[in-house]
Amino acid sequence: MTTSTLLFILAFVTGGLAAPWGADLPRCSTECPITGSPKLAYQPDKTYAYAYSGKSRVHLKGVDNGDSEIEWTAGVDLTWISPCDMAISFRNTKMDGARGPIAASTLERHPLVVAVVDGRVQHVCAHPEDEPWAINLKKGVASAFQNSIPSLSTVSSGITVTETDVVGKCPTKYEIETKGEKVIVVKEKNHRHCQERYPTPAETPAPWLKAPLPIEESKSQCRQEIANGIYTAITCQDKNIVRPAIGIYKYVEASQDSTLRFISESSDTSAISGIHSGEVHIESLLYNHETMKDPQLAPELDELMKEICAKTKDTVEAEAAALVAKALHVLRRVPETVVVETAQKVRQGHYCSDSARLESIFLDAVAFLHESGAVKVMVHEIENGRATGGRLALYTAALYLTPRPNIEAVKALTPLFESPHPMPSLLLAAASMVNNYCRHTPACYEKAPVARIAEILATRVQSHCSPSAGAEDKEVALAIFKAIGNMGVATPAVTRAAVKCIEEEGLEIGVRVAAAQAFRQANCFRPVVEKLVDIAVRPAFETEVRITSYLAAIRCAEQEHLETIIEK
Repeated sequence: MTTSTLLFILAFVTGGLAAPWGADLPRCSTECPITGSPKLAYQPDKTYAYAYSGKSRVHLKGVDNGDSEIEWTAGVDLTWISPCDMAISFRNTKMDGARGPIAASTLERHPLVVAVVDGRVQHVCAHPEDEPWAINLKKGVASAFQNSIPSLSTVSSGITVTETDVVGKCPTKYEIETKGEKVIVVKEKNHRHCQERYPTPAETPAPWLKAPLPIEESKSQCRQEIANGIYTAITCQDKNIVRPAIGIYKYVEASQDSTLRFISESSDTSAISGIHSGEVHIESLLYNHETMKDPQLAPELDELMKEICAKTKDTVEAEAAALVAKALHVLRRVPETVVVETAQKVRQGHYCSDSARLESIFLDAVAFLHESGAVKVMVHEIENGRATGGRLALYTAALYLTPRPNIEAVKALTPLFESPHPMPSLLLAAASMVNNYCRHTPACYEKAPVARIAEILATRVQSHCSPSAGAEDKEVALAIFKAIGNMGVATPAVTRAAVKCIEEEGLEIGVRVAAAQAFRQANCFRPVVEKLVDIAVRPAFETEVRITSYLAAIRCAEQEHLETIIEK
């Protein structure tokens, strides 16, 4: 063995026995498979300081004084804990040149640790006390930093990769250009092609529209300048155009420009000294849609309601619109009990002696909150018969369009299903909200409120599935089966009730077909599929019933089910 070989082995053993990078510091990566020549050259135990600046604009085309913009500046530190772990922290944050004491301190309190493998972000690790909006801002920086192509060679230019970032899971086209020692990477996304975007088109359904969805344009582009393996500048542009309908000259255009510019490199890692691995939780780079509720905002909400009442008592003053918008923002950030209490105060005249106009404004505004407290208020108004005409239509649309309801919002819907004479439109809208919840919640049928609603519908429909049922019973049965279909939840109780109706030969065919269609979006359960296949192959049943059962079963059919269908 040569001397050089012996030295190499000793060095290898010594390195293997040494403590890993940042052994007592937060780690987010679960693996670090960097091989060959990495694209980036950031070093562990180093902090890279960047100047972060940007401007957001909202332009209402065709509206006088319809422009709004805001600028921000901040320092962003990228502290590398290991070759695959980077912490993002903010400092000296300013909005329109001023430092907001609460927002700035919240944003700067906790760093976000990012698991990144040679430029591609795997996931992030957030401090449990960090607020979702602050996490999302740091995710925005990580998204701009991300580079998912295999190398910086021009060979990789023109390729399209699926990249997960704060926008969603998007096809991303990369273009590469070399200028001396500098490499320029441009990545582009068309957000309309993204999956799991918040909100995605599927979360804002509008089947009554005769024209395409109003999002006309939504795209982004980031330009990354790289020298010696370090980002010297990252410039991103994001543009969205929303037009109510084709041919309408009034529309909304929103754009955002941001720049990260490299300032310095140092060995100061104090930004991450206050947290440890056990204190962070893993989440994806996707947008975090949660809103933390703060009961301490209740006094601020009360003052806003008093101001709105004063500005709308005799005539609606110009400042009222801004106050209502601010009140909506605060209402989304308070617990549901505060929303319900505020509704009671409005109705009781707590904020001003003549609160009729305030009450009308508030009860219309809750339809745009999309929070569980608002659902409680709307259901209460509907139950008591106070929501009629246009407001009832507004509440129906609000239930249908709520993008991400939580379990408390679903629970608040229960009285609508228990109503002795439910309106079909309300029933369908409420069922669609349950479906929206289930779309984001695995095994939602195991949640007590969902199971309770399914049980209510199953129990009610049984009394209407009789050959002797009248026209009114038929209409109720059709509405309930459509609601079950909208929910997409097939519990054992629902399955028994629906199958019993399908097999009731003396029952009107339209009701039996609706019972089979109730499974059109249901989760795939083997007993359900077996029942539907059995009905589909029975020659004695009407053709419409058999075809509908077959179509419901084929979504989840396995090989043995297909063999049964083919044989018979």
